[in-house]
Amino acid sequence: MVDPLRGESPQHPPETPRRQLDSAFCALCGVRPTVDPARANHRQTPTGKPFRRMVVYRLHLLTGASMVRKAIWSALALALALHAGAAGAARAQTTEAAFKTTTLNLSAQGETHIKPDIVRLTLGVSTEAATAQAASAEGATRLAAVTQALRRAGVEPRDLQTRSLQLSPRYSDRNNAPREIVGYLSITTVEVSVRDLTRAGALLDRAVTSGANLVLGVSFGLQDPAAAQRQARDMALRTLQEDAVRIAGALDERVVRLVSISTSAYSAPAVEYRMAQPVVLTGSRVEPGELTVRGSANGVFEIAPQ
Repeated sequence: MVDPLRGESPQHPPETPRRQLDSAFCALCGVRPTVDPARANHRQTPTGKPFRRMVVYRLHLLTGASMVRKAIWSALALALALHAGAAGAARAQTTEAAFKTTTLNLSAQGETHIKPDIVRLTLGVSTEAATAQAASAEGATRLAAVTQALRRAGVEPRDLQTRSLQLSPRYSDRNNAPREIVGYLSITTVEVSVRDLTRAGALLDRAVTSGANLVLGVSFGLQDPAAAQRQARDMALRTLQEDAVRIAGALDERVVRLVSISTSAYSAPAVEYRMAQPVVLTGSRVEPGELTVRGSANGVFEIAPQ
């Protein structure tokens, strides 16, 4: 039969004999591909011959792709199973090792006392007015007078820091009557750092006479607490080691090694008081006292029979 478009007869590969097809096996799965004669004869080639070979090839390719997918999933399942088995074995070894050793978990404290070298005064100005703008403006004016007085007394600008600004309405408190706004309250606070502790009382008086009517806190601290914290931490570590040896000896055991250790250190203020009501101070004296710097240590020790 001549192809009307190309003007030549189509070339077809020689047909595989039926007996050879029946004896063929898939190289991947080992299954003999079969051909349904009814389906094979359904379509005809241009020469009238059935597409038996194409049906066989199609069955072969479909079977091979399915087996490849099955092989991939089988490999993934095997890998997951191996990973789970390894993880379980590692956990079992860790648990077994924990039961084979005896550990001692201890904590210890250390502290040192030192005089503070800085005091922080938290001062404020409280004002009331009929409008919010008036209350805020009056508070800003009075606080500016306080800070200027402190600067003239020798306080450096770096030692003055505004801590809070508050503006809230004031309501009427008449019984059995709707609440109405009768005014506004403005509160502004500033923190003053005083590095010469002998001048703390005088500066507090200066602030009050200049317009400050709130004293919200006085606290002492260290400008560089690192050295005191190291000292307290070292004391805690020495106590921890001594306790480990003593406790192990009381149990007829010996310390083999230190498994883990953690430390911390902090300082507590020696003096701190707060007053929320307006005050008038004259001749104030602020005693610095001492700061207590504390350190702690937590350790795990492995012990064994002597």
